[in-house]
Amino acid sequence: MLPDKISTKLGDVYVRPTDGKHIFAEFGRKDLFVVNTVPCHGSVHMYLWCDGQWHIGQEWSSNWDQRQDFYIRRSARVVGGDLETSEAARNKAIMHIRPALVEWAAKNAKAIAQADAEDRASKIVDKTEKIHKLQQEIVQLQQEIDKLSDIFYE
Repeated sequence: MLPDKISTKLGDVYVRPTDGKHIFAEFGRKDLFVVNTVPCHGSVHMYLWCDGQWHIGQEWSSNWDQRQDFYIRRSARVVGGDLETSEAARNKAIMHIRPALVEWAAKNAKAIAQADAEDRASKIVDKTEKIHKLQQEIVQLQQEIDKLSDIFYE
């Protein structure tokens, strides 16, 4: 599924659902995304919590882990500085991106359901292949046991 483009006052955000409870978005990689006059780039993971709302980070994760689900960096190193953004820039980006993603999710229930169906189908294929490989391994192990038994009983 190709990402959708959402426009915010800071720049464009590219979003795509990965399953029924997860949305991934990127910003500042394809187009300019400016926070407090500083070009930035980053990504965000939003999850559907049991309260029925979309939040940054998984519901049962620690605050630190949830913080890591919103990644933002300066696009270029400033003289004497690093790529870290200020807390104010981080908060401003969240203030613009989170509501845009929540609104996108509300309007795109079919895309989210399709991503969920694709994710489930992919998992079914993976598990079916794993079962097939395990069945082959079981046959091989049984053949080895049979050979050992034949030798043992001769």
